Amino acid sequence: MLSIYDRALFRYDRIEIDCNDGKAHIVSSTSLPSDSPLEIRFLRKCADGYAGVLDVEDCRFFTCDSAFSGITCCDPVFPFPDKISAHETAQTVSCMDPGCGRVASAYYNFPQIDIRTVDGSLVKSVFIGEIVKPEDVSQETACDYFLKIEAAGNHIYALYEDPAQPVYSSILVFDWNGNPVESYRIGRAVSFTVDAAGKRILALNEDQDVSICSAYAL
Repeated sequence: MLSIYDRALFRYDRIEIDCNDGKAHIVSSTSLPSDSPLEIRFLRKCADGYAGVLDVEDCRFFTCDSAFSGITCCDPVFPFPDKISAHETAQTVSCMDPGCGRVASAYYNFPQIDIRTVDGSLVKSVFIGEIVKPEDVSQETACDYFLKIEAAGNHIYALYEDPAQPVYSSILVFDWNGNPVESYRIGRAVSFTVDAAGKRILALNEDQDVSICSAYAL
């Protein structure tokens, strides 16, 4: 099942792919109300409505009902200073667990992953190596840490850039309680996906001019 939020058309589609014949069909297609105030970065359907992450200011986690009203936003773990443009460093990449009960959001510019239930309750914040607070980062000094995050099986997979290891990237694996499970070192990559059935990671190498994709066995 693919969940796709079309930010240009303000439409949320759920698409089912039959792995036997490779055919796909749209299970549901939902348009946001034309007067909706939501500017959305990440969106997923859950049992009682929707959960997602906003794409304005400090990119807060939010929940809403099935009509995209009754919007509730959650404060970030660490507040962003009012004097800076929070959006420049607050952006995240997110994924939802297969059971649609939890969302993991990883910051581009902080070594931090926040795991929340779909009602917004914080399960755990995972910090890699150190805790970096928003007041310690500016647009000019920000480092890239997390480039992508995926849910596969019962685990979270995150593409992590360690500033101390510029030659390599890492795939960090956690369970949905935030406990570390595994760490894989791979060549420098800008994106990846997990082939759970084939037990491998497919990574798009940093040098995109030659479109190299590497496969790693799990």
